[in-house]
Amino acid sequence: MRKRLWLLYLLGLLVLAVLATRVLALRSPSTSQVPTAGAQVEFQRVASVVDGDTIVLENGERVRYIGIDAPETSHPTHGKQCYGEEAAARNRELVEGKTVRLEKDQSDRDQYDRLLRYVYVCPQSGYVCPQSGCGDEVFVNAQLVAEGFAYASYFPPDRRHYQALLALELQAEQHHLGLWNVCHTP
Repeated sequence: MRKRLWLLYLLGLLVLAVLATRVLALRSPSTSQVPTAGAQVEFQRVASVVDGDTIVLENGERVRYIGIDAPETSHPTHGKQCYGEEAAARNRELVEGKTVRLEKDQSDRDQYDRLLRYVYVCPQSGYVCPQSGCGDEVFVNAQLVAEGFAYASYFPPDRRHYQALLALELQAEQHHLGLWNVCHTP
């Protein structure tokens, strides 16, 4: 029994080490400031924010952030969820009216015909990110999870940043950030 507990402990440490490595990789300039090798990238201006994980571009396309799920502000079956308004407001602060870099994973669209993308923004208002990104580019999907405005969420086959997003969620939960401090989560 004692040997089994020891093995479980070691396995847990290994998992934490892998997650920590993913978080550091997510925050490193090589992954947060330049497009992922081979990724399909485009630049668009954000017209409006729908909620904490969905935006509307100036060309009319709706974009659903990959790898995260924010509380709803007005859902047909779930209604208004705890911290939904705050998540939408934070998303608005990050991207509304700004040019963003959109990066595709495996899927192009979801069942509601929204584009599925990782979203990056240069914080300077109105600044257009060059192809290589800007020096202080923000990975919006990760920022929302790290600050406790969204959960990490895996929807196959789009998984490029899932482990790093999950690690950020665990940190936000441990530090009681955002919804983890306010909402009664399961």
